[in-house]
Amino acid sequence: MRLWVLSDLHVELTRGWDLPSGDARPHFDVLVVAGDLIPRAERGVKWLRERVPDRPAIYVPGNHEAYGCDVDRTVQKAKEAAAGTNIHVLQNEAILINGVTFAGATMWTDFNLFGDQRRAVAVAADRMNDFRKIRTTKYVERKVARRSF
Repeated sequence: MRLWVLSDLHVELTRGWDLPSGDARPHFDVLVVAGDLIPRAERGVKWLRERVPDRPAIYVPGNHEAYGCDVDRTVQKAKEAAAGTNIHVLQNEAILINGVTFAGATMWTDFNLFGDQRRAVAVAADRMNDFRKIRTTKYVERKVARRSF
């Protein structure tokens, strides 16, 4: 199986750039887009549908897909937009295509990595854009649930 693997395209920042077409395109059986295609993963699905209508595409959202929105909601919308198409949005799951298993998951910060979770959270909130630009309903729900006790 021939793969065309792409990541970190950030098409919102690259005016006029596009995937090669016709003979300039590599020969591939499956396109794999491994994150950071465009903010809002559902827009990434639309972008891929317009450019790769005839081959399977694996789309694993990165952190930038969730910029300016809720991470879980944008993945849900992307999956809805991809339903019935050749695009497969993978988030903590796998799919089998022609005998090959593709597993996909967005990697996130491990606040327990160095043993001081409180400090790690504080540093991340202060210095990392992800913690200012990405929302998560699950976080808000947990926070509210803790306050209600």
